Amino acid sequence: KIDKIGNSSITIRNTSIGKSQSRKELKEIIDCKITYVCLDENGKPFPYFKDHFELQDLK
Repeated sequence: KIDKIGNSSITIRNTSIGKSQSRKELKEIIDCKITYVCLDENGKPFPYFKDHFELQDLK
């Protein structure tokens, strides 16, 4: 799930679920947020999302 979109970053939330084969139970293994930042050739934040997408299209 997309949690937040910035000019040069996107934060997603991910939940992984495992299933027990013997008991057929579902169990949450991990729930985390990951932020990806677009960098230019000099290592500076680059406004990729602002320049390439309509932000409402990504939500």
